Amino acid sequence: MVRAARHDRLLRLVRTEGVIVVSRAAASLGVTEVTIRRDLAELAEAGLLERVHGGAVLPSPAGPGAPRARPALRIGFLTPNVTYYFGAVIKGAESAASALGYRLIYGAHFSRTTTELRRLDQLGQLDVDGLIVTPGHESEAKLATYQRLDEISTPLVVCERPLSFPDLQVERDRVSSDHAYGALLGLQHLASLGHHRVTWVSVPTATFAALEQGVTRARATVDLDLQDLGCALPWEAGRPQAKAIVRVLDAIERHDSTALFIHSDIQAVTVLEAVLERGWRVPEDLTLLTYDDELAADASIPISAVSPAKRELGTRAVELLHRRIEDRTHSAPIEQAMLLPRLQVRASSGPPRRHPLERQE
Repeated sequence: MVRAARHDRLLRLVRTEGVIVVSRAAASLGVTEVTIRRDLAELAEAGLLERVHGGAVLPSPAGPGAPRARPALRIGFLTPNVTYYFGAVIKGAESAASALGYRLIYGAHFSRTTTELRRLDQLGQLDVDGLIVTPGHESEAKLATYQRLDEISTPLVVCERPLSFPDLQVERDRVSSDHAYGALLGLQHLASLGHHRVTWVSVPTATFAALEQGVTRARATVDLDLQDLGCALPWEAGRPQAKAIVRVLDAIERHDSTALFIHSDIQAVTVLEAVLERGWRVPEDLTLLTYDDELAADASIPISAVSPAKRELGTRAVELLHRRIEDRTHSAPIEQAMLLPRLQVRASSGPPRRHPLERQE
């Protein structure tokens, strides 16, 4: 396509859409980005448009150089859900996106592989300028998704998930909570209160492997007799969960634990009611600590919680993606950030009960 024809197409494009994005224009016209930048420079010199970072817009009525809003680029954000846990992540992402002039487009896959891959394809068809993706938690599903992510040329940030597999190392920007640190922080809190016999239990989620790393670290560094029940609680409410809770409370009684650390707080709220129904007092007979901090503060007895920095996670993901989108020379190093969770101490925390023999004395 000759230069005059390209100039005509570019002017029609900016008049109809209000903005020219260099990468899109180059793909549409079948030329290089260098050619498009040269064309835009010539049109700007003629006063027909105004250059902005990454493209061009119509000339400002106030003249060249006058303040102008950034072109509204779009970010696709694919998460397991848009409510529990990720609702706060999304709020942080929305705030950062608004400040940087981006528009977020959401998708949820509910940890189903086929849905996840389909949502990725749908976001790709929308021609978004960047992607933030939190894959599902099943290892096979994650591997299939990460293989797809490895093929995507769009700027991408992986949020709240690992990047390494036995046969695949995904070289992408990443931001995640340090859940291993969070588990260690929680067990250190219980030890600081004087608890020695502690029970740990979880639901089977993507977070579990990292939490177990923290539990292992605590075994080596904290003076605890730790009963690790692993993923003994199901996600689903109803009879299976009720039976599992009974087994957990029986295990606590056999172990003579004075504290329970439980992931997540959906289960913690239910366990709290079961504990009270047994006639146990919280925290006098059993200190209760949870992970995630979504519902813990609103329980009948506010539950202490290790709280990942979820809003900050969304903010940082957008900032990392913005950095990658702006990296026109593709020279910026890959960045992988870890955010430390915080401890929220509430009414469910207290020192351990005295042993019955000590009470008699």
